[in-house]
Amino acid sequence: VYYRLGQTIEHGPKKYGVLPPKDFAKWARICEHVVRHYNEGWADGYRWNIRYWEVWNEPEDVNGDRKVLWWGTFRQYCELYEVTSKLLKEKHPNVKVGGYGGCGFYSVYGDMGHPELHERYEYFTKCFDEFLTFVRERNCPLDFFSYHSYDSLDNFRHHMTYAKERLVKYGFGDVEVSVNEWLPHSRSERPSPAARASAIAETLMAMQEGPVDSAMIYDGKCGISAYS
Repeated sequence: VYYRLGQTIEHGPKKYGVLPPKDFAKWARICEHVVRHYNEGWADGYRWNIRYWEVWNEPEDVNGDRKVLWWGTFRQYCELYEVTSKLLKEKHPNVKVGGYGGCGFYSVYGDMGHPELHERYEYFTKCFDEFLTFVRERNCPLDFFSYHSYDSLDNFRHHMTYAKERLVKYGFGDVEVSVNEWLPHSRSERPSPAARASAIAETLMAMQEGPVDSAMIYDGKCGISAYS
């Protein structure tokens, strides 16, 4: 189980969960109690021993006025991560804490075939460096780094190498790497089951050989959309 703390996505015109918490420390305490509820039985809870706790999701996904995952600045996200990760590790030293469900590294190779989006994709990679710098300077816990990929296999091979090399450069070579949203890019909105299965299989084989420790496909609703 990979438990994502914070909003996943919010498409409606009125925003609620994607707004930065007014009180980061209070939000972190709530998250700490969520962990306690599921792992230690607090508040009629459970003892499920969920190990992986991810702080938010794709906070760098800004496309013009489109903000459906995080309404604050990326620096604000880093500050929220600091407060939350340190409290979770203090209260629950045996769990693994990380983030940030990065959008991906499409600017590294190919721009997913959309050169007009290079500036946006390049912002994703800049946020990665900013996050690693921040975590290192503030001595934040980072048990795993998570990112996403919806690119072609050829491009994704470069993404895997890039992510690992940057982690090593900033002194996080031992941090686990998770591609916790992935699906091979398809030129068709609704590829055939055979074509999709083949692309999924070859991507799994590539990750088996590449610098990836865990991966979660997105998602299991077969044939419903380009993301399934």
